[in-house]
Formats: sequence, structure tokens, C-alpha cells
Amino acid sequence: MKDTKLDAPLRVYWDINYIGSFPGSLLEKNDILKVADEVIACRPFYVNLGEDILNFSHLKDLLEKFKTAQIMLSLSSSSLVNEVEDLDFLKEHKVDFLEFKLDPHIDEIKKDTGYLDKIKTTLDAYAGITKKVCPSLIVTGENYVLLPVIIDFLAQNGVKYFKMPNTVINERTVNNISQKHMIYEDVAKLGELITDKVDYYKSKMEFFIHDLFIFEIFFPVKGESKQRAEYDGCQAGNALCYIDHKGDLYLCSSLYMSLGSLLENSIRKLFKSEKRLEFKKMIDEQHHEKCVQCADFSECKGGCRGIVYFLNDSFLGLDPLCPYSGKGGE
Repeated sequence: MKDTKLDAPLRVYWDINYIGSFPGSLLEKNDILKVADEVIACRPFYVNLGEDILNFSHLKDLLEKFKTAQIMLSLSSSSLVNEVEDLDFLKEHKVDFLEFKLDPHIDEIKKDTGYLDKIKTTLDAYAGITKKVCPSLIVTGENYVLLPVIIDFLAQNGVKYFKMPNTVINERTVNNISQKHMIYEDVAKLGELITDKVDYYKSKMEFFIHDLFIFEIFFPVKGESKQRAEYDGCQAGNALCYIDHKGDLYLCSSLYMSLGSLLENSIRKLFKSEKRLEFKKMIDEQHHEKCVQCADFSECKGGCRGIVYFLNDSFLGLDPLCPYSGKGGE
């Protein structure tokens, strides 16, 4: 990256509609559309309207905004099909990808794996909107044991995509990340659970895996990292950014540090700010001494820099999924 130039293609994750005990978007309709105009103006390659967007009151207005934009548009939802008021209107719009978030359903799957049939019914209904329907799960130390069950079910039922995105850190999740996040021992156990099934899984499905250490379980051969979007190191504040439900801009959904409000500044202006450049410099240059000395550093680049910063309040820590990190990332 050269100086303050905004690298392309930019990927934007707009977490506009919080769910659960949070009130949803805190923005009025006019402000939401103002942020949408700003996103479109920076000409991103890809935009994900995150969380339970199918039940968002201003979704139709947003889709009208994005209708003529040359942007790959992804919608995210955790709602079962019977919980969504109207799906037909989506067919009038260009939806490239529909991500179904499994995270809120994990407790039900734990209780009864038959609950996956309800999820399959929902995936079939969503397939009427776009052929690229992708279940997703943020893999944690509490749910990774369910991955073989979930992926087996999806593969057997003809689901073509599965996503394991990065850990989202915001005011809704910040209090439990430390307890739930995976450590290296979890990754090793996950490998034991699925290594014998990986070739079968890859013959049936396409995987989108953020974390390098989980990715390597599925793609253990050197050079396969080219299939991973983050193969050239952390892209926070370089080729991706995150917008929260208040319209604040972050370098990444895993890097909980606001650059400022998009109601007051443009994405381009915030990307040129000293704050962004300072963080980008730290991301690129500050690493634990074990990382710099590691033979795999050129491949790993320090792992997830957002998680490292969150758990250590510094970029000089170790990714807790790294084999050298030990328990708790110490």
C-alpha cells in the first residue's frame, strides 16, 4: 500500500441491525441512507449487510440504493424462513450472496441435531432468492465440536457453500470473546475430529475460512493459502473495513477501534487519517518476537491481528490459535 491510498478491492461489512438484547440500528432512515451513499461512493468490491438484515425495516430502501451500483451484495440473516415477513420482494433486487448465520442456533442444535432439518428448510427457501446461499458459523471454543455434525448434514443435503468468518468484536460481543475464543488446543482437537473427512467435504462444498490455523486443517498443502482471502496477511484498514450500527467506521470487525463516524466524515477521509495510518503501521510492523523468528511467519503474518490486539491490548501478543501461543495466548 502506498501512503494514504485506499487499496482496492475494498470489502465492507456493515453490521447495521444488531439482534438479541440490542435494539437494532440506532440510526434514523435518512442517516442510514446517507451512510449507504458513502459506502457506494467509495466503490467497494463487496458489501455485506450484516446481522438480521431480512427483518430490517429499511431493507427495501437500502436495496434500492444498491440496485444500480456495481457492487457484489451479500445479505446476512439468522432468521428461519417462518420468521421472515416477506421474501418475494428480494427477487426484484440483485442479491449475489445470502449468508445464513448459524451462531444463534447452536444451542438448539446441541439439544437436538434434528433441528438442522429446520435450517435446511430455510436454506431451501433462501435459494429462491439466490443460488449462492451460504450457512456460516464463527467457530469458537464452545461450538467447534459441532462442526463435523453440521458440515456432514449440509454436504449430504447438497449445500454448496460454508463460511467460517472472523470473530466480530463489538459492544454486543466484547464481554464474552475472551471466554469463548478458540485456543491452539481447540484447533488441534478440531483437526482430530475432521482431518479424515476433509477431502470428502471439499469434494462437496466450497469453503470460505478466515482464520489461517483453521484454514490449514482444511487446506494442509503448502500453497493452498492462495485460496484464502487473507493469504497476504491482515487486511484490516487496507482492503476491508467494518461499519457498526451507529455508523462508525472500523478497520475490521475484529479490531474494536473506531476511526470516526460516517455521518461526519467520508470513508476516504477516515482512511487518510493519522489514526488509521498509525494502526496500519502497527499492524504491519509490530509482532511478537516468536512470530518474527518463526519459519511460517511469511505465511501467517502474525495471525488475526484484531484478536491479538483485543486479548493483549497490543499487537505484540500471539494469536491464541498459534501452536506457539500456549493457553490464553501467553
